[in-house]
Amino acid sequence: MRISRRTLLLCLLTALSLPGLPAAVAAAPSPTLSLTPGRYSGTVNMTIMHNGSASGGGISTAWSIDMVASLGKIDINILPLGTLVVGVEMPVPIDHHSTASISDEASKCKGYSVISSAYGTASGLDDSRGEQTTDRFIVHGMDFDLIPFLPRVKTKGECPSENWRAKAREAIESDFAAIFGSEWKFTIFIARPASMAGRCESATFGKAKGEMLTCGWRVFPVASE
Repeated sequence: MRISRRTLLLCLLTALSLPGLPAAVAAAPSPTLSLTPGRYSGTVNMTIMHNGSASGGGISTAWSIDMVASLGKIDINILPLGTLVVGVEMPVPIDHHSTASISDEASKCKGYSVISSAYGTASGLDDSRGEQTTDRFIVHGMDFDLIPFLPRVKTKGECPSENWRAKAREAIESDFAAIFGSEWKFTIFIARPASMAGRCESATFGKAKGEMLTCGWRVFPVASE
């Protein structure tokens, strides 16, 4: 079987396009736990790992995208009437690897590899008003920005000279914008005068095959000036 140039390009570009998936936003109060009004500040520790593979038509592809042990900042302001104002800022260091292997003997291109290092930021600010009814608050979405992006492309054989770097950047931006842009739930496990702490999870990411998310947060009261 001879792979046409158009089919080859479609397969290679598809392999670069990671499944869609942005540091923080919002709030919804808590009732079962007694939250003392005041300003709190602390950290969010988050790891995101995503990978996948596919094969067919003589082409095998695989990719992975990781953000490991990123330490961000979270600020919570609890007002006397139950309003929570929450701000989150996350650094997003990214490692990305995408490969394709072509077994068709008639193809002059035998495969490629794209290795990327990138850095982005995710951040958001939001507030929620109303009665405290749960032991969590909701962040309704974060904005993601990709800053430096450093890809290295290696090909094996005579491969099309399409701009895979631009496609890889587009795929990474799309994934993280979707991940951080989803709704985030911050569950409160500890609520004491001296600190609050808990776990955080995305409404859309971390539940399917090839997706891993770990996220924890902790804040301490800020002394009033």
